[in-house]
Amino acid sequence: MTAIAGYSPSNFISRLRIEYAKKMLENGDMPIGSIAEECGYYDIAYFSRTFKKITKVSPSQYRRLHS
Repeated sequence: MTAIAGYSPSNFISRLRIEYAKKMLENGDMPIGSIAEECGYYDIAYFSRTFKKITKVSPSQYRRLHS
């Protein structure tokens, strides 16, 4: 998997989840906690840290920049 995608399997899955979260943040006003749960994150703090690690901005900043 790492040779094909360039990421470990868990990192690849995290990136897919965050891509889905980004689409949800752009296309609606669903609360960030609900988006986190929809993407499989049941700890909003962990979701926010992971989102920021991948996108370099927090989920709320991303929503402001892309709405």
